[in-house]
Amino acid sequence: MKSMITIQISTNIIKASTYTDLLNTFLQSNDTQFIKMQNAAQEILENKFENHLEKDEAKYIWNKILDYYPKVEIKGILYDPLKQWYKVEIYNKDTKELYNAKFIKETCKNQAINNAITDEEEEFMSYGDYGCYVTDRLTLEETKKCQHEDDIAAFEADGCTRQEAEKYLKNGSFVIPAEEWDRWAKANEWYDKDELITLENIRKNQQDIKIVKIVKIDHIEYVIVYVL
Repeated sequence: MKSMITIQISTNIIKASTYTDLLNTFLQSNDTQFIKMQNAAQEILENKFENHLEKDEAKYIWNKILDYYPKVEIKGILYDPLKQWYKVEIYNKDTKELYNAKFIKETCKNQAINNAITDEEEEFMSYGDYGCYVTDRLTLEETKKCQHEDDIAAFEADGCTRQEAEKYLKNGSFVIPAEEWDRWAKANEWYDKDELITLENIRKNQQDIKIVKIVKIDHIEYVIVYVL
């Protein structure tokens, strides 16, 4: 059974199995609390995508909405995140020689290309000698590298510098998606005074666990466990 994506503002909830269906349902809603967000979404849809809506476009729009309206909560995106890692390669069309390769986390391939290519690179690509290739199919080594960057981002969201984050990770600190925390805590027997350290208790500060923090990256919550 496919998991549902849920958008909630205050007590109002919209659910769908895809970002496209979720956006269509959202735009058709008569709920007055959604009016400003509906107008913003419709403007992006008309101006950027000419009313042509596919999965990547829907992801882009939802990401923008959630950036501008932090009170809106989205759930069920852990296994189909709004952003993913892409590898963008610039190469010589004649020799196939690789000029540059970058890893960019974005909502779609086009956005990854836009963020990856500098003005200088765009200028010499305009002469026709160089081309651009983008893919979301990464090797195991590349995936580990991108996961490391995600972990660094989590520590930085908690106020650490990159150097501090690298040090914490080297010392054994780690990051877990909040959605997976309760299962992980139970499997690894994480207790405080005989009580399981649950996500709810971490949120409510009901347990004296100062080494556990919750942060949000790309609209997904993560739990950081500091090994001091």
